[in-house]
Amino acid sequence: MRHGSIRHHTSDVFLMLGIVLIGCGCGVYLRHALTSHAYARLRDQASAEQSAAPSVSQDASEEPACGKDWELLRSQSADVAAWLSVEGTSIDLPVMRTSLTDEDFYLSHDFWGSPSLEGVPFLDVRCQPNDVHRLVYGHHLSMGGQFSELQKAYRQAAFDEIGPCHWSTPANGEEVFAPLCAQTADAWAQGIQRFSFGGQDDLRGWLGSIANASSARATRWKALAASATSAITLVTCTSDGSGGAERTLVTFVATSAAPCAHTGTDAIQTVNAQRAGPEGPAAGA
Repeated sequence: MRHGSIRHHTSDVFLMLGIVLIGCGCGVYLRHALTSHAYARLRDQASAEQSAAPSVSQDASEEPACGKDWELLRSQSADVAAWLSVEGTSIDLPVMRTSLTDEDFYLSHDFWGSPSLEGVPFLDVRCQPNDVHRLVYGHHLSMGGQFSELQKAYRQAAFDEIGPCHWSTPANGEEVFAPLCAQTADAWAQGIQRFSFGGQDDLRGWLGSIANASSARATRWKALAASATSAITLVTCTSDGSGGAERTLVTFVATSAAPCAHTGTDAIQTVNAQRAGPEGPAAGA
């Protein structure tokens, strides 16, 4: 009788533990769904200004911040720095700036500053949203979202599915960047952590060396690197579990500085042609 009671008690414990774990799992997915819905709503709100009438208070000397309603975004978070979307993925999210006092804040907080397991993409504290090289971090999550779709981009087949990156800021409007290359690296690798250059030749030489060492590259990677004017690198965890030291790095390059007017269908076709066409004389060594 005593042994039977022990077995019955143990079964009850495991049953309760199972219920708790299922509840926790459901809670995680529910929070993920709610977060995804919140970002979709924010995206719709921020894009609504494109069809709205211009503000009568807008300074005529200001350049149009095409693509997003920055006044609305800043009213909800003063830390918003840019808006990022990547074709071929569902990535379409705000990018935050951080401070030296808490540079990893947005690893565990959302756009609105609330605690969040998903976080929100954010700029490396050492760079600005319109710098020559911008390094952006985002989580890879088992349930998807954030930068999860970039996890396997170091494999050529996965990299080939990634389209142009769109980067929107109040100062420069929207710019289009072509996928250059992807690789894996240790979380503390210094090679990609470069933010100042001695001119375009220095930038292009550096990008060429990064692409040359990568496991996945655009067909015309040499030509893209040789004509680049700026770059964005997106960083996420490579491993499925938490705590891994390896990161996936996906680098995109801009080859012309024509914001706003250069973001239509013709621009995207140009970026795709630059990426996939045959190598030309600009390919370099």
